[in-house]
Amino acid sequence: MKTILTLLLVLSSLSVFSQKNKEQRQERIRTLKVGFLTERLDLSSEEAQGFWPIYNAFDKEMEALRSNEFMALRTYRKDSESLTDEQAQNILNTILEVQQKRMSQKTSLANELKGVISIKKVLALFKAEEDFKRQLLHELRKRKS
Repeated sequence: MKTILTLLLVLSSLSVFSQKNKEQRQERIRTLKVGFLTERLDLSSEEAQGFWPIYNAFDKEMEALRSNEFMALRTYRKDSESLTDEQAQNILNTILEVQQKRMSQKTSLANELKGVISIKKVLALFKAEEDFKRQLLHELRKRKS
């Protein structure tokens, strides 16, 4: 009994430690992204005051959507051989719904930002986000090899 309790305590502490590392990594990536976008967009202080609250709300919603999509894909990968057609359809619906919401959120973001920054800077934002993702993936691949 003591052994089982000790094992459970060790596993739960590893889980908490792993979660903390994940949160630290995510926070570091967020910080890098903010710096990257700030540099690329070259916002005036007035533009920045209007931009960041809108963008942060958008980014938070996008994170929730990514999480939902990840969970659906994880369920599929875990149980792909034993899924019923109904379960597979539910997973597919979730993924498609997330993709539609993602596009809807980007459209809303663009429309909201047009009142705060120029249309050229809105386009620059979308390009900067893609560039950041590409650079982040490049760095991750470089570290793995």
